[in-house]
Amino acid sequence: MESLGQFSSTVVGGRLPNDAIFISTSGPIPFDVTGSLGEASQRAGGVGAKMGTTTVGCCGEFHTANTLLKTYPQYLPSDIKWTDAIRPRGMTVIDMCDACKLTLGK
Repeated sequence: MESLGQFSSTVVGGRLPNDAIFISTSGPIPFDVTGSLGEASQRAGGVGAKMGTTTVGCCGEFHTANTLLKTYPQYLPSDIKWTDAIRPRGMTVIDMCDACKLTLGK
């Protein structure tokens, strides 16, 4: 649990065509990346690669996609519909980074 005054960098939600939803935050690269997402991340250099100031696999979109696609492996990263990513400490909308755009087919 986060203590008062500490926020995640971003929070974002995703929804699959079957209406499954998941909300996650940015953070360290997941230990176990699902196959279709790992394959798709190769378009951005692969999990752990640096793309500008972003490390592929650390964004909230990646964490959300990983959880959804582990649970519903019949879907692809490009099947996910996204909420805006929000930076909680200022409640500002953050654009999807180029690494996630490539990985998630946006």
